[in-house]
Amino acid sequence: MSNNEINEINYIDQCKLLEELNLEKNNISHITKLEGLIYLKKMELGKNKITKIEGISTLNNLLQLSLEDNGV
Repeated sequence: MSNNEINEINYIDQCKLLEELNLEKNNISHITKLEGLIYLKKMELGKNKITKIEGISTLNNLLQLSLEDNGV
């Protein structure tokens, strides 16, 4: 879902079995409701407008995180 001009992510918490998330090159400003994504291993969020991320400390299986070119 990269490069799609996405502004916000709704219902990400319902993707319980998600292992990889690529939302690079969008217009996302904040990420929330990550607590239930216990299988998430890779999250690519570079080149957005992110200034706030909530719930990232609960992602115990996260091995790769990309946040380049954001406000965090």
